[in-house]
Amino acid sequence: MAVKKTGLPDYGVARLKRDVSSGGVTSLYVFWGEEAYLREHYLGELVRALADGDESSVRVLVGKACTPQALSDAVLSCPFLSRRTLVIVRDVDVLSPDAALAAVLPGILGSLPAETCLVFVCGEAEPGGGKPNKKILDAVLDRGKTVCFNRPSPADMGRWVRRRFAALGKDCPPAESERLASLCGGLMYAAIPEIEKVAAYCAGPAVTRADVDAVVAPVPEAVIFDLTDAVAARDVRRAEALLDVLARQKLRREEAVAQLGAAMRRLYAARLTLDSGRSKQDYMVAFGVRSPYAADIHLRQACAFSAARLRRAAALCAREEQRGFYGRLNDRVELDALLFELCGDGRG
Repeated sequence: MAVKKTGLPDYGVARLKRDVSSGGVTSLYVFWGEEAYLREHYLGELVRALADGDESSVRVLVGKACTPQALSDAVLSCPFLSRRTLVIVRDVDVLSPDAALAAVLPGILGSLPAETCLVFVCGEAEPGGGKPNKKILDAVLDRGKTVCFNRPSPADMGRWVRRRFAALGKDCPPAESERLASLCGGLMYAAIPEIEKVAAYCAGPAVTRADVDAVVAPVPEAVIFDLTDAVAARDVRRAEALLDVLARQKLRREEAVAQLGAAMRRLYAARLTLDSGRSKQDYMVAFGVRSPYAADIHLRQACAFSAARLRRAAALCAREEQRGFYGRLNDRVELDALLFELCGDGRG
């Protein structure tokens, strides 16, 4: 398990699953990543495996409630009617805590009792913020396992969507499962309610494209991905339809322009990465892209543009963002004009 130059080592969800099923759970874990559904799922698995589902052997500390004394008391508490005590700490950056916690955390992590499992549950971003406490980092790497819950690959996500539909008594063909997954941004937690809505709406035994499109509310990220594809194809009509979707989602003009501008800048970076012969990992590290799922989409979409066209598109979006600081005639008219320019050939 090699440590990356710019991040924590990822122990891997598959290996964590083996630990839980085989009884090989260690004393310390750090969870982070954008797939919240998987984070919470494996927390539940740890509760079942270590505390036999009994909440009396589970201690939960959230944010400022995780004081040095509270954490010490929790990790030293004896399990009650279970094999081990599970301590879950939320909303605390284990690698960059406040001064009081930072002073005692290396000692606590270095002397965890064998009957205790301590889990730090962080958010989407990798803990440490780029400036981790070295003593704490050394203790985490020495005693613990760090697990990043990324979005699943499109293939894995499609299979998972089909299994969820099967549990609800519906058959979902691969094309429809991929469509639903893309509209939900490839995130399981966003897909679960949409799967339930589609299954309730679907009249027949099999889910159709019409069922998915009629019920699923796409996340803004997915709309921006589709909008970028429309711009690449110079399809103004499709781009306008997607702009209508963003409007129905109550996305303000400033937010729409900012997201479109960010997308164009990412694609420009991806195009430069491709032109220089570098890899996806190089792109993710150099430009701070955490999600392999998103990186795959960026690199795919960048292939449809030239570097010159993306440079011009990024400049157009930056100009439009600057206009937001001054008086405007009509938000939608200006967004329409921006789309016509992005879809045009740059000759007026």
